[in-house]
Amino acid sequence: MSLAHPENRPPLKGAHYPAMNIKITTQAATSLIRPSGSTRYIVFKIKGEADGPDNPRVPLNLSLVLDQSGSMAGQEKLELVKKAAAFVIDHLVEQDRISLVGFDDEIVVVGPACPATQTNRQLLKAGLHKLKPGGSTKLSEGWLRGIQEVAKSQSEGVFINQVWLFTDGQAQQGITDPEELATQAGQFRRQGIITTTFGFGNDTEENLLEAIGEKGGARFQHIREARKIPQAFAGELQERLQTVGRELALQINLPAGIELENLNDFEMSRTEGRAIIRLGDVFAGEEKQVVIKLKLPSGTIGQVLRPEAILMYSEPLTGAGREVRPTEQISLTYAPHNKVDAERLEPESAGIVGRMLVERARKEMLEANRRREFRKVPVILERLRGHLSRAHLLDAPGVARLLNELEQQSQDAGQALLDASVRKAMHYQAYTAQKSYRDYNISPPEDKI
Repeated sequence: MSLAHPENRPPLKGAHYPAMNIKITTQAATSLIRPSGSTRYIVFKIKGEADGPDNPRVPLNLSLVLDQSGSMAGQEKLELVKKAAAFVIDHLVEQDRISLVGFDDEIVVVGPACPATQTNRQLLKAGLHKLKPGGSTKLSEGWLRGIQEVAKSQSEGVFINQVWLFTDGQAQQGITDPEELATQAGQFRRQGIITTTFGFGNDTEENLLEAIGEKGGARFQHIREARKIPQAFAGELQERLQTVGRELALQINLPAGIELENLNDFEMSRTEGRAIIRLGDVFAGEEKQVVIKLKLPSGTIGQVLRPEAILMYSEPLTGAGREVRPTEQISLTYAPHNKVDAERLEPESAGIVGRMLVERARKEMLEANRRREFRKVPVILERLRGHLSRAHLLDAPGVARLLNELEQQSQDAGQALLDASVRKAMHYQAYTAQKSYRDYNISPPEDKI
């Protein structure tokens, strides 16, 4: 297919994003510490907001890498993927870059990287008709070809460089090891190319696709019904077009003797007295909730500990580094036992902490079920109940409902392997809750594209 490449690029038209505004707030579920030491939870809320006049948005440099293996023939899956891809192509402008790759046991570059002019968009949409269900799944080779197409345009300007990888199956040929694929995704992220993965149906490896999406700097979307494929693509596009901060990193400086655990399972690095939690990008209207668990040493009554939080990120359009601090920093005070016992939980943050603990237990339970370690399931549930009880979180908003739901799921998970559709739904519920992602199976994207 021949694609037009205009020599002169006019100013960006019809593509704007809101003026950037990222806010961070902190809240301790409880702030008093026993003289003998305590465990305390801190909630960070990081929100991308739209304010002020519109500015030109950062262009996309996007490769759509689509599974056309034989399994894509049923349920009109491939036709729905084509419809979703056409929607994405239609919503790009000429300053964007777009390429289209199909894969089964062969790799087909339907459209090499090019400016998303009106002519090129029409040619790409016509090229979608060439995608036909074929053989087995060379997932890694299709993805790597998409990376190559994105890399072609990286030096041409400032872009959000991204590959979208869609599959309904497993990696059958080429690189199939999940750890190796995740490692490569992290390497490409450091080179400035991020990856979003979309998995549809019961035959996908959700752990593999989640690892590629997370290490790749974006996310994983599990699509439960074929008819939801277009809205999953639309949701991802909406997020990327409204990006207001890139590569967020939450740095927490800790006083001596404090141990920190990240309950969200975000990528984290540590040095003595410091932890850096990497959160990826944030878009307008998104709120990321980050929960940390602090194990505090013994101290004297009246002593105050003040862990310091700094949010670092890059401006999407200029690449300039920015820092923002909470309006109120964390303050934890050693107090007599009677005052600690009398302190009431802050309801909202307590609810967030409790829900995060439930979702961590859900993932543990799924892993035990996958390994056929059925006896571990009730142990995990009992440990969670004890944890919530000791932290006085059983009455926190929303926690009792989630715990009751998990107790019901544990009855099946503790007896036999879960049905694939049930397992994937449970996995995705925990994943989206832990990472504050929107589930586009349940909540379609807003009409803002």
